[in-house]
Amino acid sequence: MLFLLMSEEYKVWEQRAGSFHQACRYCNQPAWQLLFRIYRTLGSAMTPASPHGAPVNEVWQVRCATCGGAAMTAHPSTWVHTLGVPVNQEYGPVAWGTPQYVQMAYPGVR
Repeated sequence: MLFLLMSEEYKVWEQRAGSFHQACRYCNQPAWQLLFRIYRTLGSAMTPASPHGAPVNEVWQVRCATCGGAAMTAHPSTWVHTLGVPVNQEYGPVAWGTPQYVQMAYPGVR
């Protein structure tokens, strides 16, 4: 019983962090590209993982608003200024990670 209460569990969260208008790499249509921060937090049965907990790790993902295609990317600070992409910073609410996009970010995570 004690083991079940102390066992660790990760939860995956996503938060929209920005957007920019550019041609999609998948559908080649000019469309809004949505930037998401996907991160995991650690918890247990006694103290469940929370979106407000310290992130164990995080990744960044760009999704096309037209076709839904997604690509993993580096932290925006490494490419926004060098590529000259005008990103609208948006900090939306935190939500559970969308399963098909979480699989790209963390392979093998359900």
